[in-house]
Amino acid sequence: MLAQLNRLTSREDFQRVTKSKIRSHTKTLTGYLLPEAELTEPKIGFIVAGNVGGSVRRHRVARQLRHASRQSLHILPKSSLVVVRANKRDQNAEVEIPELFNSLSKKVSA
Repeated sequence: MLAQLNRLTSREDFQRVTKSKIRSHTKTLTGYLLPEAELTEPKIGFIVAGNVGGSVRRHRVARQLRHASRQSLHILPKSSLVVVRANKRDQNAEVEIPELFNSLSKKVSA
């Protein structure tokens, strides 16, 4: 699982990040990134839309995304807040995490 220091939990932070102009899309995921100078580790939060499925399905997808994100944390800039939104029902949304993180990182560097 994702370490507590890497979890984005504040409602206000979610709102600030989702309004960020740095975004990227994959087939089933949308990612938002907001640089934060005072952070030493990236923080990641997840939003799983209702059209992904019922409660059990949404929680399963969120767990899978957290697990996949932990393995791809090194791709993100150290001082960043990230929100990943799962938009569509897909069995393998977690395989898109590295692609999404690469795309977001490139947009920060540009």
